[in-house]
Amino acid sequence: MEITYVSEINNNYMIIKEEGMLPSFAENMLIRNNIDGALKLEIEDINGEYEYKYMINAKQTLEKYFKYQSFNVETLKRFVLDLNKTMVGMRNYLIKEKNLLLTKESIFYNPLSKEFSFCVFPGADRDITNDLREIFRFVLSRVDHDDQESIYLGYDLQELTMKDNFCMEILLDRLTNETASPKENQKETANREPNHTEEEDKKDFLSEFKLDTELFDEIRKTEYESDKRFETGKLPNLKIFKKLSRIGDDKEKYEIKKFPFIIGKNGADVDLKLDNAVVSRFHAVITYDGKKYYIEDMNSKNGTFVNGKRIEPYKKAKISDGDDVSFANLAYEFF
Repeated sequence: MEITYVSEINNNYMIIKEEGMLPSFAENMLIRNNIDGALKLEIEDINGEYEYKYMINAKQTLEKYFKYQSFNVETLKRFVLDLNKTMVGMRNYLIKEKNLLLTKESIFYNPLSKEFSFCVFPGADRDITNDLREIFRFVLSRVDHDDQESIYLGYDLQELTMKDNFCMEILLDRLTNETASPKENQKETANREPNHTEEEDKKDFLSEFKLDTELFDEIRKTEYESDKRFETGKLPNLKIFKKLSRIGDDKEKYEIKKFPFIIGKNGADVDLKLDNAVVSRFHAVITYDGKKYYIEDMNSKNGTFVNGKRIEPYKKAKISDGDDVSFANLAYEFF
């Protein structure tokens, strides 16, 4: 199975190709019906080979978006609820759960609507339980580590996926019981001090809660060793910053003092806010590997260009001093 991301005139797509695939019942259900939470599917016949094209406008892959942002309690809850909604919709149209492609590259998040979307690929034959375990390992490494409640919920959800009798209902039950942890449920009501509320119990528990550091270290070491999200990328000489200078406007210059350097119009989540209608909320990111600089388009609507050539979503392009870098039609010089 091959996954690529492309920009066309009107839409951006994730494309899946698998040799020998022929459209069948599930494809017809996906194309003719709007399954809530599932990516919209189009199928294109190219010389007898079929491309499965999933519309991903305004969405970010789980892997890319949460490389630079953190999961919090609300996004953790939304992930579980949206996944369940999609699975219910699949059952309503007699589509098997094994056709759900649960990978970091094929799950999408919309920063504007704050909703998750999932890829239903009829050619998939997945073990959903194992896939979810891997996804929650990823989620646990990306929770907001300054928020104890987020850490606790992420850890708890990941731990629940490891149970032998795991099913989605277990995760849903955990969310509906959000204010009470398993340890709290073991407390005897008789031991509660007078006027001691459940919210106070919760705060007491969170203040004492300790993440299993061995598990956490193992997850980060084995799967995300190269991820530098928790460090600030620094330039080799802190007295010399890289810059973006707007072509045709000498007054509009921006220093790049850290990496990754995120460009977009969503002020809370970016390092350079370009408040322009042609710029996407999470448009592009500039990175540095210690030797070279790269720019990556983050599935923007109007594209990112290097020296006039549009780069494909999620493919890094090397940039050097003097290169023209454009976000839609806003052109800058990198130096």
